[in-house]
Amino acid sequence: MKRVRDFIGYLLSLVMIVGLMLPLASMDVNAATPREVTARVTKFTIQNIAGTDKNSVYKGDTFFLAMEWDASANGANMRAGDYFDIKLPDQVFYPNGAAALDFDIYDLNGNTVVGRAHITPGANNRGGKVRITFNNWVNGREDVKGKISITAKLELSQITIDSNNTLVVTVGSQVYPVTIRVDGPGILPPEVLGKWGSAAASANEANWVVRINHKKDTLTNLVISDKLTDGRGDETYIPGSFVLTETTIDARGYEHGTPTVVNLTGKLNLAADGRSFSIRMGNVAQKQYILTYRSTYHPGTLLKNLAQLVSSEQSTQIVSNYKVMDSSGDASGIYSKTTVKVEKKWVGKAKDSVTVKLYADGADTGKSVVLNAANQWKGEFTNVRKYNDDGDRIEYTVKEADVSGYTAKVTGTQEDGFTVTNTEIPPSTPGPKTPKSRLTPKTGDSNGIGMYGLILLSAITVTGGLLMRRKSL
Repeated sequence: MKRVRDFIGYLLSLVMIVGLMLPLASMDVNAATPREVTARVTKFTIQNIAGTDKNSVYKGDTFFLAMEWDASANGANMRAGDYFDIKLPDQVFYPNGAAALDFDIYDLNGNTVVGRAHITPGANNRGGKVRITFNNWVNGREDVKGKISITAKLELSQITIDSNNTLVVTVGSQVYPVTIRVDGPGILPPEVLGKWGSAAASANEANWVVRINHKKDTLTNLVISDKLTDGRGDETYIPGSFVLTETTIDARGYEHGTPTVVNLTGKLNLAADGRSFSIRMGNVAQKQYILTYRSTYHPGTLLKNLAQLVSSEQSTQIVSNYKVMDSSGDASGIYSKTTVKVEKKWVGKAKDSVTVKLYADGADTGKSVVLNAANQWKGEFTNVRKYNDDGDRIEYTVKEADVSGYTAKVTGTQEDGFTVTNTEIPPSTPGPKTPKSRLTPKTGDSNGIGMYGLILLSAITVTGGLLMRRKSL
């Protein structure tokens, strides 16, 4: 029998534990379930490093796939974890490695992360899709829209150089094309100094290339110099990174043959602060050169430098820029708002005015309205949030400040409006006075009769007792 009782006890404990865990498990699964929402692309362009729309790009350029998107069709029904996908053009790849495949989406102030974008490349790191997933910022917001800019380069095997090419992005069934001309190398103009920057192996460095005397002039007492500007002001050239080669450069800027490395010993002078240098090249008779070197770099900043060529015959200078083109995005949305109406009714004489407070999920919002005859005893709480930060609908109620001499009753709903009815408490009227007690009861006085009956009963008892005692004697 004891074993049966123990077994039943264990079984009941197990049922209780499972009963407690099932609701929690259900909550976790529901909270983690992602939901694809409706979105569309409203604009798609190709942009340069400055964010300017471009109709053409050089075949080796890095550029932005710039898109504006609109998810407002979902109203205020989006929740944390909701997402949408954009299919990206098959002709592009993503040059900055794995780190560039994930980036945050910020609000318009740039202070709050509202979501996360993840690029899943297709075959050979080309095309694929980007998924934008929202966090709890989206809860209770409507008219949600935004922009993303994805760093990309052209996969040359997939495009036609010196011709128009069409790139396409797709959201659901919506297809959005853009036509861009892809230019190959053209004939270089007459040039003695050219310069550009590019990404280095380290994200904290920048590569620089200087093309010297492409036009094959005769230059005597030639000096090449450079200095860093802008950035954060603490960037420096990296010692040991300087390489000068004598080479052959064709009309389109391509090198041919085997370059010859020039010994820079005694020629290179790097400033003590590391932010400028000069190279004394001496006399150059119709020879072409390429100079490469690296500098430190702070990701996200725009770094400039000023290169100069000075010789006995001529001098010139050129400014070049470098900035890592990071993918980025932003979004905007407004909280869904509602209006709560309230009306006052009187049963009895009306007061001059009353104050009604608004409560949200039982907490005082600090908002109140004064109702009186001037506003016909009607008021509104306007532009109050419809949902809380978790995306749940806020339950609004109203409460009136106490009105002396009246009872208050609230009826209605936040959708239809509340009515506060005050009913006047009638003044109390005095009742009949209670007569003082008398020893001699009046006829019909039940209290007096009871008292005399008690006395009579006591007398009979005493008399009986005395008679019994006497008899016994």
